[in-house]
Amino acid sequence: MRFKSCLTLAASLSGLCASAFGSAGVAWAQSVVPGQSVADRPHPDYDPVGHHVGGFTLFPALQTSIDATDNYRATNTNKEGDVYLTLQPNVRLRSNWTRHRLDLTGYVSRSFHFSQSTENISQYGTTATGVYDISRRTAVRVDVAATRGAESRASLGSFRGAAEPVRFDNFRAGVALTQDFDPLAVDLLFSVERVNYHDAEIAGGGVADQDFRDVDIVTTGGGVRYDLQNGVSLVASARYQQNSYDFGPDSAGFNPLLDIDRRSSGFTLLGGVSLELTKLLTGYVQVGYLGRDYRDARLRDLNGLSFDANLLWNVTPLTSIRLRGSRSIDETSSQLSAGNTRTDVSLRVDHELYRNLILNADTSFTHFSPNGVGFGGDEYGVGVGARYLMNRRYSFTANLRYTHRSSESAFLRYGAFAAGIGLRVAF
Repeated sequence: MRFKSCLTLAASLSGLCASAFGSAGVAWAQSVVPGQSVADRPHPDYDPVGHHVGGFTLFPALQTSIDATDNYRATNTNKEGDVYLTLQPNVRLRSNWTRHRLDLTGYVSRSFHFSQSTENISQYGTTATGVYDISRRTAVRVDVAATRGAESRASLGSFRGAAEPVRFDNFRAGVALTQDFDPLAVDLLFSVERVNYHDAEIAGGGVADQDFRDVDIVTTGGGVRYDLQNGVSLVASARYQQNSYDFGPDSAGFNPLLDIDRRSSGFTLLGGVSLELTKLLTGYVQVGYLGRDYRDARLRDLNGLSFDANLLWNVTPLTSIRLRGSRSIDETSSQLSAGNTRTDVSLRVDHELYRNLILNADTSFTHFSPNGVGFGGDEYGVGVGARYLMNRRYSFTANLRYTHRSSESAFLRYGAFAAGIGLRVAF
């Protein structure tokens, strides 16, 4: 009875607003798919159909947005606001095979700032994901990505003395093998990543060499899952990671008295449960242990609690709540520190007010502490947004957000409001 009352109330509210949205109609109660939130589910009357190209479907689109902020460089003093336009054409090519899968994407993004032209930046990238089904119970997945990006001014690990955003190249490749023994499933993975930073122009003149940040990351690991047949599975995972920096004791210009050897190796062990309690509550919770050992004796080795959680509650077919949490280690742009240990928690609510109007609200909290010399602090954010699907070709977005960071260091503290509107055109 309560569920029917909620639907009746939603229909009544929708009727009051129908004139504002024309023929959009009231929200409907679609079938709830486990692990799929209101924001992620398909909208058959509004989703682009794409173009058939042999055994593939092509989805070309243009994403454009206008954003404004009162503190673009995320500074504690001398705040500068800005309004900027971003244009991003992108394309996706998806296979339609009954077995195996191949998914290719590519994008180019260019920002145009109205008052701070030095912040204009171009970014681009491509990704490829392939799944080869060896048998009904055995599959191999390969992921490859190559991007040219730029550091966000608000990123905790960004190089804050730069006159313009620091550019970097990133290449990632990984392979994973999954074997299902029913009720036991096992997966093994291996990945490599290369990050190469470009030199940064310093405000006031000069160039700062960023080669000390160039790093190769190799990750190996695996996981197991045992299905208890009651909507609950036991899960466990292990990861080992090795970070090798280009700039080290064997490099020209390395001063052992002043420079830090940032090479390190670390591991993460996690265990917990994966849930699918009906279709309403799904996700996983894992708790365990992480460690990181650094080559340089001046850096503090890290050992302690680790956790990873992602829970989705479909409160009704029209409302979803997602809770995420994790503890991890971030790299930094400082030559005196090896990074920060981060604890991140976020909560997001999505509500389908109409079948083509999805509202959202979220909040997040981060606590960070340096692994070595440096300053810790807290960061939180709150935001609201909306997505309006006009038809299969056009969709609109709007968002408003406030972010605040507190720290023992005034250099890291900041607060900023940001707002934006966006248009996506599918061709």
